[in-house]
Amino acid sequence: MRTRSSAGRVRAALVLLGALAAGTASGAGRRDAGAAKNTAAVPMAAQPEAVAQPEAVADPDEDGTEDEGEALPANHPAVQGNPHGGAAAQGGLPGMFKPPQDSEKEDPSLPPGSIAVDVRDADDKPVPGELITLGELINSIANGDSRKHFQGTTDDRGRVQFSGLDIASNIAYRVSSGYQGGSFGAMPFQIPQGKAIHVVLHVYQVVHDIRDALVVSEAAVAGEMRDDR
Repeated sequence: MRTRSSAGRVRAALVLLGALAAGTASGAGRRDAGAAKNTAAVPMAAQPEAVAQPEAVADPDEDGTEDEGEALPANHPAVQGNPHGGAAAQGGLPGMFKPPQDSEKEDPSLPPGSIAVDVRDADDKPVPGELITLGELINSIANGDSRKHFQGTTDDRGRVQFSGLDIASNIAYRVSSGYQGGSFGAMPFQIPQGKAIHVVLHVYQVVHDIRDALVVSEAAVAGEMRDDR
């Protein structure tokens, strides 16, 4: 009797193990099917759509020239010609006058101890009939400073020449003009031994009312970043 009972218990245990194994396989199959289903439900990454590129448009001012038909803004004051003539075309910002340079240089074509002065206007053209003053400054430790003045009038070429001048290391000269009531002058200079100087002095239109003057300024600002930590 005990033998039969033991055999029955063994068969029951085997049946139970088989059932458990079958249930485990069935659950694994369901999990695999669910994973496959979830995987199939994931959408593919959206592909970026092609973006139309804007067409290149030619710049009407690409050649650096202004449009002649371009209108000024409303209430803009009338634009007149440059009061300094064509000299503004020598460079710089548009509408800003760039004056020609004065100069004081040695000239071997002149006799020693002489100074030739060419007076020119804003367009670098000669100014005839203009009274020019040559100032002479003598620096002396014993006698103090003393000054002399010589005057001459420019010819048809806008030139005046001073000759027979003193040459010494303590003597300096300066050329000036009172053109149209203004005051124009070159930089002071000395005459080297056995040499002569050629001076180019420019004079400009003079106004006596500030409302008639065109004033333009230009400024540059520089900055530097510092870390004081």
